[in-house]
Amino acid sequence: MTSKAREATTDRPVPPILVAIFQNHLKFGRAKEGRVFGNERGGVVGSSTYWREWEEAREYARPPERAASPLAGRPYDLRHVSSLGG
Repeated sequence: MTSKAREATTDRPVPPILVAIFQNHLKFGRAKEGRVFGNERGGVVGSSTYWREWEEAREYARPPERAASPLAGRPYDLRHVSSLGG
């Protein structure tokens, strides 16, 4: 990481509920190279799988009228989220 990239990052607190979810997930171990999530062989999750799961999670987690909206259409869209609200 370049010094410019380091300067561009901002630390944000993680909501306690997410900390608990990750801690519980890590009880089952990690993927190769220490990744939190991996594919069925412990390798990198493919981008097509990642997007398919993202879409499914959006539909599951949100009411139909909100899941159909472009809100949180991609993980990057969450960069300004600071809480688990609405």
